[in-house]
Amino acid sequence: MDVYLKHLEYWSLHSVGKDKRDYVRDVLLVNPNQKTREGQYFIIRAIHDYPAEFSTLTHYEYDGNLVQNCEPDVVLNGTTFCEFKSWSDGSLLDPNFEDEDEDTPNTGNAGKGAFFGFKKGWYIENGKLTQNNSFKQFKGLLSSNGVTSMNSFRYYFDARKISGGQPAKENFVKTVFKDMIEIRNDGQGHDHLQEVFDAIWANTNLRADLFQNRNQQDAEDYFRTELVFKIDSKFYSFINVK
Repeated sequence: MDVYLKHLEYWSLHSVGKDKRDYVRDVLLVNPNQKTREGQYFIIRAIHDYPAEFSTLTHYEYDGNLVQNCEPDVVLNGTTFCEFKSWSDGSLLDPNFEDEDEDTPNTGNAGKGAFFGFKKGWYIENGKLTQNNSFKQFKGLLSSNGVTSMNSFRYYFDARKISGGQPAKENFVKTVFKDMIEIRNDGQGHDHLQEVFDAIWANTNLRADLFQNRNQQDAEDYFRTELVFKIDSKFYSFINVK
């Protein structure tokens, strides 16, 4: 509890705007969804534990127009967009209960963790197949004019919910993204590899950063065989496990 309060105190002194402090208070104290509370606390913990990394925080729970198709959890220096995911790999879950990740509701994959739902790319809600919100968010970031390189955004994952040590935790997350992107037919008419490539190709600045002067066909081949296939490529530089 002492550590929790120290995280909260540090965040309250370094947050942006009273409205955000009130929002976080309501999430942590009032919101009945445990996953939502855990996700919010993960952001606060990371900001406190890595102060130098978040010293240029300019927006929290951002809903403005710096970046299209996405509402980042945190914006640094007005130009770097950060998403936080307190997701489990399933290794620490009680198999009798579902990991209720708000991005993948009603997956029906008890005990498999939120990464499992993200990797599939879709879920069933009220009997209807729906593309995973986090997958749509990822494509939205890649296609946004505010994202000019792979250094323009960061994803932070909760190390406490992933088994093993480093670099195994980070490699696990990279491999989940790799496997998800490489799905050419998810059974619902979606070609993930093509959709992610198209999102990047539509963003002229990110396209230039990743593909330089390659034509579209050469860029697609390079994307598939080098950037996506190799988890140590610069494509995955946005992944952080804290």
